[in-house]
Amino acid sequence: MTHPSLYIKSQPVLLFNAPEYSCRIKNLFLLRIWLHPDFTCFNLGYQATSYYIRGGWVNISQHTQLLSTASKNPLQLLSAENIPYAPHHHHFEAHTDWLYFRLFFEAIPYRDQTLEMLENNLANEDDFDISNIKLTLKDGCEVVDLT
Repeated sequence: MTHPSLYIKSQPVLLFNAPEYSCRIKNLFLLRIWLHPDFTCFNLGYQATSYYIRGGWVNISQHTQLLSTASKNPLQLLSAENIPYAPHHHHFEAHTDWLYFRLFFEAIPYRDQTLEMLENNLANEDDFDISNIKLTLKDGCEVVDLT
């Protein structure tokens, strides 16, 4: 995917490292969130499960969306990097493997809020649903363009 520059002059780009969140899938990790005027980016990590000898497989639904306390409408997934859309799969080679991937959503408002990422409208225990994501603007680190 060709995504917009991480630097823009009109509004700062904010980085939230290790945000507070809840997730029922214990091997899915929300590593950081990029708040950009044009998009919202989630950096995630997933460790293959030991349930399968070779770790199993993973994918993401194109219908994944963000819900925000600062927005009336769900924010749609724009693109995904390093994880295939369902019905395609990324197959792990061992249960110790990790997959790091990025999800780009529509931009969220620049204010304190709580987010929820829902992979599908119908709840499924295997969905990548993340809730109670706390974003407090004062906790974000402004990214500066040094070029």
